[in-house]
Amino acid sequence: MTIIVEVNMKKVTQNDIAKALGFSRRTVARALNGDDNISETKRTLIMEYCKKVGYKKNTLSSILAPGNIKVIHVFLIESINEDYLNETKKGILLGEEQLSDYKVEFVIHSTSIDDPSSQVELLEKTLKTEVISGLIIIPIDTAKIEDILQKYNISKVITIDKRISTHYSHIGKDYVQSGMISADMIRREDPNFDNTLIVNTNSDDIASDLYYQGFKNYLLANQIDHELEVYIEHLNVNCHQISNYSLDNIKYIFAPRYSDILIQYLLNQNISHIKFVVTGINENIIDYLDKNIVISAINQSYFLHGYLASKSIFKLMMNPSELITFISKNEIITNENMNNLNNDVRLASLFDLF
Repeated sequence: MTIIVEVNMKKVTQNDIAKALGFSRRTVARALNGDDNISETKRTLIMEYCKKVGYKKNTLSSILAPGNIKVIHVFLIESINEDYLNETKKGILLGEEQLSDYKVEFVIHSTSIDDPSSQVELLEKTLKTEVISGLIIIPIDTAKIEDILQKYNISKVITIDKRISTHYSHIGKDYVQSGMISADMIRREDPNFDNTLIVNTNSDDIASDLYYQGFKNYLLANQIDHELEVYIEHLNVNCHQISNYSLDNIKYIFAPRYSDILIQYLLNQNISHIKFVVTGINENIIDYLDKNIVISAINQSYFLHGYLASKSIFKLMMNPSELITFISKNEIITNENMNNLNNDVRLASLFDLF
C-alpha cells in the first residue's frame, strides 16, 4: 500500500488516519490502545503512519470519555503516630477533589505498620478481584510487593516513603539525612556528645532504621566515638526499662522511634532535665516543642506526599512511560519557627502536575 502524507495538514484525528489507510476508526483506536485482537501488520501500518503525520493520542480526552471512570487503589499505613495515616489521606483526598472533573476515584486501604503480611495479602486480593487504573502504596515488604506487581503487570505505581525499586515512581523524604540533621542539632548543644544518649528500638521497616543510620553516619563522619547507647525491645511498651540506666548525667536523648512515648514516661517519673531531638512531628511533639522539652523535630511532609502522589498517579495515567521522583525538603522545626508547620499545605497549592 502506498501512503501519501499531506504536508501542513490540520490537527490529525483518528478519523483522518482511518480514511487515509482505508481502515475503520475502531480499528485505528484498537491499535492505539494496544488491543491484542488486531493483526501486527495493521498495528505496524497504523503506528508508522501516526509517527509520520505527528499524531499523538489524546490521553486526557480518553480519560474524560463518558463513563470512563479511573479507579486508583491506595495502600496506606496505620501506626502509633495517627498523623501518618490521617495527614497522608488528607493530601490524597485533596488531590481527588481537584481531579473530580477527570473522573478519577481513589479507594483507600490501610494496614498496620507492624504487620507487613496483611498489606501483601490485601494487595494481592485487590489485584485479583478489581480492575485498577493505578496504584499508590507505602510498601513495607518491598520484595513481596514487587513480585505481586510484576505478577499482575501493574506499572502505573507511585510509592510513598519507601521505594520498591528505581523502576517505579516515588514520593518521599531522605530519612538518612533526617537522622544526620538530628545529630547536628544535638551537636550544637553537646559538641562531643558526652551527655547524649541514643535509645534505639525495633525498626518500623520504613524510616526509623534510616534515621538511626543517618545519626550514626554523622558521628562517624565527624570522628565522634560515642558509646552512650541502649537498645530497648519494643520501646513503646517497655519504656520502664530506661530506668535500668543512670540518667543523672544525660542531658539529651535521640530515639529514632517512639520519642513522644519515652518523653511522657520520663515526665511521669519526674525526670525533666533531659531534652530531645526527634525525627517526626505529631500533636504531642508540638506540645513538647512549645515547652522546650524537644529542641527540634523534622517536619515529615505526610500531607504533601499524599497530595503529590495523587497528582503524580494522574500524570502517569496520561504518560505511563514517565518516571516521577520527588524528595521533599527536610525542614527543621523548632520552638521559634513552629508557624512553619503548615508549609506543606501552602507548598501543595503551588504544584500543578497536569
